[in-house]
Amino acid sequence: VASTAAVIEHTLRPADLGRGPGVIEAGIRLPLDALATRLVEAGYRVEPLVQEPGEAARRGGLLDVFPPDAESPIRIEWSGSEVESIRAFGLEELEVSEADILHGAALAAASGAEIG
Repeated sequence: VASTAAVIEHTLRPADLGRGPGVIEAGIRLPLDALATRLVEAGYRVEPLVQEPGEAARRGGLLDVFPPDAESPIRIEWSGSEVESIRAFGLEELEVSEADILHGAALAAASGAEIG
């Protein structure tokens, strides 16, 4: 027996654990286009703004990603083809602060992804 909230909660399938774009770290060379493609291949939905787990949004040299196993989305910023910064942010403010800086982030596959 499960509550309605538990039934509709977005979770990973066991087959998706450990799959997806992988770990992204500040300072690595990884073209934004390459990561955006990998996210789509891993089952992420591209939206104008991230609001739910499994979504990604691209604006200029920024990529917002809401990993399905995370409590909040992250913003990845590029300088050329190098990841310049990774920051967590809340959906309410859509802004990041210095306190939210991350050294890296693990991006799991979105549920239902067909990864081969």
